Amino acid sequence: MVAASGSTDAPGPAPAAPGHAFGQRTLIEWCLLLAAVLALVVLAARQGWVERADLAAYDIAISAQHHPVRGDIIIVGINDASITAIGRWPWRRAVLAQLVERIAAGRPRVIGVDVILSERDTRYPQDDAVLARSLAQAGNVVLPVVAESGPAGLLVRYPLAGLGAAVGHINMVVDTDGVARQVYLSEGPHPVAAAGVPHLAAVMAAFGRAGEPPGIARQEPARITEANGWERSGRLRIPYAGPPGTFARVSARDVLDGRANPAIFAGKAVLIGALATGMGDVLPTPV
Repeated sequence: MVAASGSTDAPGPAPAAPGHAFGQRTLIEWCLLLAAVLALVVLAARQGWVERADLAAYDIAISAQHHPVRGDIIIVGINDASITAIGRWPWRRAVLAQLVERIAAGRPRVIGVDVILSERDTRYPQDDAVLARSLAQAGNVVLPVVAESGPAGLLVRYPLAGLGAAVGHINMVVDTDGVARQVYLSEGPHPVAAAGVPHLAAVMAAFGRAGEPPGIARQEPARITEANGWERSGRLRIPYAGPPGTFARVSARDVLDGRANPAIFAGKAVLIGALATGMGDVLPTPV
């Protein structure tokens, strides 16, 4: 039967409900937003934005902390005044021996010597034996270990055999922005469990004390093995106590010439290190 209007067309589909169309549009918008967020996250990771933000937050937190100055740590600095009085670096090892003896007379808990002693003294070969006797007599000295490149990858350079001291590595981790914030508590050829060297600071902290040194419980236990076979474990963010000058200092010159009373070292952790202009490595820190 033909409709009264004379039209023979079949009826078209019913229009979509307004709510259904709105729901589809909202879903598309959320998908686009999610894709944009994911792309931004990937870009941020590639550009290092996330890492830089994390480092900046750490720097702010460290700077905002106010630690009480510890009285059980003292630095014996080989400073400009010491170089002027005693002579240019490197000093004779007999002088280092005398410095250790003067400090040891005050009965410190431990003495760290941040001076590389991996090669024999060719100018004064007899001085090696003099230094060895002083270290052995003190009985609580820690010497640094360094890593150097060799034909088979990184190699550990230990202090001279016969010096009779504990050892610890002194490597620092420099972040992508050039600031030193971290150390690994153990480093060495793979497997580090068999050939690893603990950090000098950890060795000093544990010297003469039972249990773990402070801060060890906050380390990250994951191990990293590099392509050259060098392995690191126990990453630790350094809880900096404060800016330079936070810890007590005394000039090596004052120790050697008797101006510094050895009693100031009693029971303390003493670190002998370079403070003179142009000596040693200077790394930026968060404080």
